[in-house]
Amino acid sequence: MKSLDVLHLYPEHKYTLSTLLESRVAQQRRRECLLFENKEKYSWETFHEWVAGLSGYIASMGFQEGDRVAICSRNSALFVALYFALADQGLVAVPINPDLKNEEALFILKHSETKALLFQNKFNDLAIFASKELPLKLIELETTHYSLKLKKLSHKGQAEKPSLILYTSGTTGFPKGVVHSQKTTVMAGEAFVERMQLTPEDRLLCILPFFHINALFYSMMGTFAAGATLIVTEKFSASKFWELATQTAATEVNIIAAIGSILGQRDRKEFNPQHKIKKIYGAPVSVAIEKLFREEFKVPVVLEGYGMTEIPGAINNQIHSKWKVGTMGVAARHPDTSLQFTQLKILDDSLNEIITTDEPGELVVKTPLLMMEYYKDPEQTKNSFTEDGYFKTGDLVKKDKDGFYVFVTRKKDIIRRRGENISGAEIDRCVMLHPGIAECAAIGVPSNLGEEEVFLAIVPREGVYVSEKDISEWCHKNLSPIKCPRYIKKFPSLPHTATARVAKFKLKQIEDLLIAAIEF
Repeated sequence: MKSLDVLHLYPEHKYTLSTLLESRVAQQRRRECLLFENKEKYSWETFHEWVAGLSGYIASMGFQEGDRVAICSRNSALFVALYFALADQGLVAVPINPDLKNEEALFILKHSETKALLFQNKFNDLAIFASKELPLKLIELETTHYSLKLKKLSHKGQAEKPSLILYTSGTTGFPKGVVHSQKTTVMAGEAFVERMQLTPEDRLLCILPFFHINALFYSMMGTFAAGATLIVTEKFSASKFWELATQTAATEVNIIAAIGSILGQRDRKEFNPQHKIKKIYGAPVSVAIEKLFREEFKVPVVLEGYGMTEIPGAINNQIHSKWKVGTMGVAARHPDTSLQFTQLKILDDSLNEIITTDEPGELVVKTPLLMMEYYKDPEQTKNSFTEDGYFKTGDLVKKDKDGFYVFVTRKKDIIRRRGENISGAEIDRCVMLHPGIAECAAIGVPSNLGEEEVFLAIVPREGVYVSEKDISEWCHKNLSPIKCPRYIKKFPSLPHTATARVAKFKLKQIEDLLIAAIEF
């Protein structure tokens, strides 16, 4: 079945989450919509009723259209329902990584001007901490009450209005709030139907967290666009992955590089050959990982793609046309080929387009899935675009002789670790607060799990003794675990640019950089 035929199985919608949901419910009320692991199951009809009840409950709290509401939670079926209910009320969801330190989460709550915090009781400490600093409504998810007597959605949400702010690290060290509309959210799901050739028979297993673009825009919205079934697990477990996939009859799953590497290193006794996974989408996927899944784990399709929180799903390999292992793929498509979709250019340092093959330059992208803005940051928003409206990714890529895009390196000070963007500047700022440090620099170094690990170079203050262990403990006290350096190494001095900034690119060029580094 062609992807456009899949979308045409359902009545037209208005590119809001509410109309998308009603469109799918109208066609398949009793089919399975949502599973939480293998414990909770919801048909399309019961999920619709659940969302309507939650929407009514939220309406009773007196929010104004456009108010921001934060969610601090592990993955759950309730998270999915809340996301739709908030959109139905015209509110803006602000998912928060529950592994953030209280101070890190507080920055997001303050910056987004959040009116309420929905939280699981296991994150009660954050709720108490935040409530001392901000006038927040605190709503514990486990005690949420709603009425299933409400059968209708309110449809207060609008396609072109904001519905989501996802915070992503920037080169300045401060997280940026990426604003998306309901329309970009829905269209991203439709594009994922095209990318993975989804049908209503597919069962998408979501193992990535809902504060991440991949889980929200691809797994969740791809499911609802296709009228398929979404399988949610609280968090990824390598030891239980294959059994969960088998028990839930999952047919599709999204991974990041680290997950592929971890599964490849696990005891093969955990592998269940009875699984039904036919398609995997990952970013990035190495040649070795693709071969592992295809040959040993018997998953016939493993596709790599490229996207950012600002431009979800910009580039990808395509199942039935262009597919080349080890590349980012080609410009993404929508099922409706009459729509002008992703446009790509590679620019040199003078902002001239590079048209020759195998010559690297900065990737710039124009897509209808583009974010609306960086929240409360018009200058950063303006500086992120070329004069002709292309988003500047800060990533250096090249195009090969077959027309596939190949990732080269990052132009920005970003470390890519386990599927997350980490600001090197944020780590630097934290470490410089230590009284024993004169200078430091956090950079990414290759990881044996794929992507990168955090390497921290430190210069102790003259006459002050500070150990690598001291700095590691300092980082763990002040940063979330994903940001804490794996390697720490002392230097008598660091290389600098002409403007006296630390030349991180020169650090990366040092041979045997990890020699004498302390690993944590």
